[in-house]
Amino acid sequence: DHRVPLTTIRRTDAGFTARTGVGPLGFDDPMTIGHWEPPRSVELHKTGRVIAGWARIRVDPTESGSVVTWSESVRLRGVPAWCDPLLRPPLRAMIRIILRRLLG
Repeated sequence: DHRVPLTTIRRTDAGFTARTGVGPLGFDDPMTIGHWEPPRSVELHKTGRVIAGWARIRVDPTESGSVVTWSESVRLRGVPAWCDPLLRPPLRAMIRIILRRLLG
């Protein structure tokens, strides 16, 4: 079951590592859990050699179910900041795909 495209996830002592790629071609995206308030919110710190940043995921109950809010700040290490506007659309699209698969 691959809810995150081309990615496998394994738990670690500090959080988890998402490995994205095909075969030997890929990269690790290790994340530590900074703040955790189950089942309402989690803050993740991306500590890898390729990806740096953070993600905050919050779940708020409503009368008909819940609302999930996902905010994220991601930097590709070694990529100049002027590239950020070019990277935002594909990153947003990937997050939408992941959320649909996780929540669908």
